[in-house]
Amino acid sequence: MIRMKSLVAAALGLMLFMVPAPMVDAFTITFDDRTERPVVIISGSTGLPFTEPDRISVDTEGGGIPGLFTGVSVRFIILDPGSNNVSDILDLTVTPNSPTSGRTDLVASFFSDTESPLIVVPNPTRDETITETGDFQTVYSSSDSLGQNPDLVISFASDVEPVPEPSSLILLGLGMFGGLAWRRL
Repeated sequence: MIRMKSLVAAALGLMLFMVPAPMVDAFTITFDDRTERPVVIISGSTGLPFTEPDRISVDTEGGGIPGLFTGVSVRFIILDPGSNNVSDILDLTVTPNSPTSGRTDLVASFFSDTESPLIVVPNPTRDETITETGDFQTVYSSSDSLGQNPDLVISFASDVEPVPEPSSLILLGLGMFGGLAWRRL
């Protein structure tokens, strides 16, 4: 896990210093958990695989990213649609350093369920609940207060389990009822 964390930190560092002179719209960190091989995509880079089948962290503490962005400390509890089952957790801490440094520390950790829902101990001071849609959902967006760097945007996309339509369930029920009635005859 330490090796993968180092690789993510190195890739992030390279991307930060290779930003071309013209401003880009945003510096993005995207967690894509829609397939069996989830990845984190940093500003359009090739996806870096999760460090373990169910988690990955992006950590810039110590060096930070260029710009002063709005500070937050929040844990997003991501629910399966139509239920209270916890599908994923995105823990995010953004800490602006002093204005003279012009940098912001960022720690983002994404945890995904494997086969069963995640268990969460509620923290009312940090928790925000979101229902996953299967599309990319932005959870953080901030402009550089210095006005010298692209915006910082953090998003995720999670796998949504298909929910059977009510008509399919009715047909299944009628079929089972017909089968039972046929057996009794």
